[in-house]
Amino acid sequence: MKIRLSSANRGVALVVTLIMLSVVTLMAVTFLAVSRRERAAVSTTEESTTARLMAEAALARANSEVVANVLTRGSLLAYDLFVSTNFYNPLGFDPRVSYNVATPTNVNYLYRLGGAPLRTEDWLRNIANLQIAPRAPVFIRTNDDVRAPLDFRFFLDLNRNGRFETNGIGPMLSENDRFLTTNFTETSNLDEVWTNYFVGDPEWVGILARPDQPHSPSNRFVGRYAYIVLPAGKSLDLNTVHNNARTRNLSTVGYYRNQGVGPWEFNLAAFLHDLNPRLAPSYTYAGLAPVGAAGVANTLALDFLRFRYANNYNNLAPADWWFNPARSAELENDRIDLYSDGSHMGGTGLPPGERDSLDRPWAGSDQPRVFTDLNEWYAPGRTPGALVTNLLTVSTNLASLDRYTFYRALAQVGGDSAPTIDRKINLNYDNLPPFAITNLQPWQPLRFFTNVAQRLIESARLTNIVRGPAGRGPTTWWATRWCGRRCRSPTS
Repeated sequence: MKIRLSSANRGVALVVTLIMLSVVTLMAVTFLAVSRRERAAVSTTEESTTARLMAEAALARANSEVVANVLTRGSLLAYDLFVSTNFYNPLGFDPRVSYNVATPTNVNYLYRLGGAPLRTEDWLRNIANLQIAPRAPVFIRTNDDVRAPLDFRFFLDLNRNGRFETNGIGPMLSENDRFLTTNFTETSNLDEVWTNYFVGDPEWVGILARPDQPHSPSNRFVGRYAYIVLPAGKSLDLNTVHNNARTRNLSTVGYYRNQGVGPWEFNLAAFLHDLNPRLAPSYTYAGLAPVGAAGVANTLALDFLRFRYANNYNNLAPADWWFNPARSAELENDRIDLYSDGSHMGGTGLPPGERDSLDRPWAGSDQPRVFTDLNEWYAPGRTPGALVTNLLTVSTNLASLDRYTFYRALAQVGGDSAPTIDRKINLNYDNLPPFAITNLQPWQPLRFFTNVAQRLIESARLTNIVRGPAGRGPTTWWATRWCGRRCRSPTS
């Protein structure tokens, strides 16, 4: 039976068909968009989870190495600077080892004899052997030229010289890349070579999906990690060493060490010069000298202070702001040179007449700016620009003394942890520096009011807080301001 449609009915059917096709197309596009978004969200979550697991694996391995050193040496101080290292056979890859058996110790990307790069078949065998702290083959492009070869980046280039600084025992090398003797003369006699233990670039360690089994198409690398462990408990704090107490300004070099009562009396200029004379040359002990005549090392140390003090010596709080005011008289007359600017102590007895005025800016105070990250060594806005330039220059030299300069510095000088701010105000007792709640120091009304007001302003994200006048009156020494480390407040 045939059904004939009129022209009007055929038009309606066409419209309905087009509408249905539009709806189907819209649903398909919506489904694809939602799927793409969900896929991106899943990928982001997966990558975040992988990164977190890699960080946890790195922390666990670093902790185990620290504990192992402490237990084997029988001392809680048996720790020092160390970095992550991956495993490879220093003798090179041996192609004579059986093809059919995975050999975790036969791993190297160079041949045993001659040091030539591996051929394709041996390259695949080498990757199949990667299991113990593996040096996973990760290649990245580090040059703008697309024709340049990919870089096998198995290390983290923290000193930014574009070369790998190996770890462990190795020979000392001269500027000409020749072996050195202990007399700093070049030699070709291996019996005379001066060896040393080096800590260099952190090495990336690959993680297999199933670490207890060899690498294979079904057991691939799921991530990698690298770490560096800094001996904070055995190093100088870059935020406390050095002073300019002789001049109490930042325009003239005025470092002074007297009784050694605090870390601010450690000589940063001398440390930088001894770390590497090429890094900070022309050092002289200059207790008081113009910047140009004090030497490069002294000028660099003063530049560190300029950053830490926010370019103003008066940003340092006075000593009596940190101690109980009731003990101020004792501190002023104890003949201890707390400010490191008094009479020179040349013998074993305390100098007579030594008296500190505790209402002046004190080098032992917390400072407006602090160093918290090892990468800040290369930040010209924080580290003196001349030091950044010199550090990059010496790190590219071939001599071992120069190439490992940055890592020797990290082994001896550290910084603070990430700055934190305590926003809680105790209702009963003053819990802001220099007091803790356990001091049971009652609040002064004005101090309590201004600090509570400051916390309310901070909670409203109003951070453009301006410091008040410099003179120290009853309430104006620290007008409310943001100092980058903690919020200081008016003293009462």
